[in-house]
Order: sequence, then C-alpha cells, then structure tokens
Amino acid sequence: MALSKSDFIATLANGRIYYFVNSRFASTDSHFHLCLHIRHDEDIFLLCGTSRPESTTRYLEYNNISYETFVAIRPNPRLNTLSKDTYFHCNEVFEFKGEELYQLYLNGDFMDRGTIEEYELLNIKNGISKSPILETNVINEILNSFPEF
Repeated sequence: MALSKSDFIATLANGRIYYFVNSRFASTDSHFHLCLHIRHDEDIFLLCGTSRPESTTRYLEYNNISYETFVAIRPNPRLNTLSKDTYFHCNEVFEFKGEELYQLYLNGDFMDRGTIEEYELLNIKNGISKSPILETNVINEILNSFPEF
C-alpha cells in the first residue's frame, strides 16, 4: 500500500540518496540525487549525481571554481546502493515540489538508495558554502538545515 503524500514527504531527509528521472534534463535516464533540505514539507532541494565527472571537471577549471564544490560519494554497502563513485555538483541545486516527487513515488519511479557517511555530508556542506554560483539566501537556508556535527 502506498504512503500518503504527507507520510512520503516525512520519509525524505537531509543526506539521503534517491534515484529517479530528473525532469529538468532532456535525458530519460534515472540519476542519483542527494537530499539537502525540505522547506515547509513542500519544496525539496537536491543535488544530482554523476559517475562521469569529466565534463563538470572541465566546467570547474574553465570557470575557476573550487573543486571543493564537486564532492565524491563512495559506495558503501552498509549505507547505500551506489556501485561506483558518484560526484555531486554543489553549484547546481534542484528544487522540486513535493507533489512531483510523490507522483514519481506513486508510479514506482522514485527509489530510496540509502545515505552517506557523516564526513561526506560535511564535504557536501562545505561544497555548498563555497559555491560562487548559488544565491546567498539559498546557501544559508540549505546550510541551516544541516545537522550539527
């Protein structure tokens, strides 16, 4: 039996990895996403991961952006289902409505794939804080939602 929308949103959490098709991309391939923040049970902020870091690395080099804003998450069978290193670009945050993710869940197209190590979450927090691209209010809102370490 499916969860209600409010119960589904209550399962979303900072530092958890989800796997789904990002509607903001032309591709119909699913990607890993890392949850950063949930605002008022309605707006969910996520990073999208890639296992092919070459183009993002070139982008960072070309734009003179710190590599600290591109964070590798390692597979960890105790915590997640990643099969290879997955890189999260902390300069591009995707904001989804809870309803959009809930519809993916109802259709069987949204999967929880575990979580990450505390030090990796700290690296993500550092990457967000060092982003020269994200708006300051977005950075502050996201950082304020992180647990104290």
